[in-house]
Amino acid sequence: MFGPLKALFKNNEPSVKVIDKVWMSAQAKFNACVAMAHANPNCVFVCWFSETYEVLLRSLAEEQLVLAERAGSKTFEGKMIVFAEHHPLNKKEVSLYKMLNLNEAPVLSSLDEPLFMRFGGDRTIDLMKKLGMKEDEVVGSALITKALRNAQRKIEEQVPVERAAHSQQEWFNLNLPVK
Repeated sequence: MFGPLKALFKNNEPSVKVIDKVWMSAQAKFNACVAMAHANPNCVFVCWFSETYEVLLRSLAEEQLVLAERAGSKTFEGKMIVFAEHHPLNKKEVSLYKMLNLNEAPVLSSLDEPLFMRFGGDRTIDLMKKLGMKEDEVVGSALITKALRNAQRKIEEQVPVERAAHSQQEWFNLNLPVK
């Protein structure tokens, strides 16, 4: 009896596979971006915040970078799209992934970014160092992606109206100030 109703309300939109790659530090992540850009000149990095865009612009060509707010108006045919960071709100990411018609979205992050620091990034860095990991080693797994989505959903519950920001840190200061 409920089968047909369940099928009627089922979300039939294709989902985007997010591929998270995480470094211990922002510097290690930026070094990886530069290496990726040199290895694949068709790589385009999408930045959610202008601060990230400006940091990457010091090492990459302008045509290899785009701010997320401008990504919908660009043509990326033949390009590999890589997100240079996460946005704190998952719904914003999903909206852009769909607008760009992506099947998968590689997202690069670092544990010292505000999004991670809010959820124990400093403890994770300490653990990784104790395990002997190097700063330039990348970590990626479905568990990290799931933990990030859960963190983003918790943030979404607390931010009814988003205020735009220049950096991820400023975003948190404006939208989720520490009480």
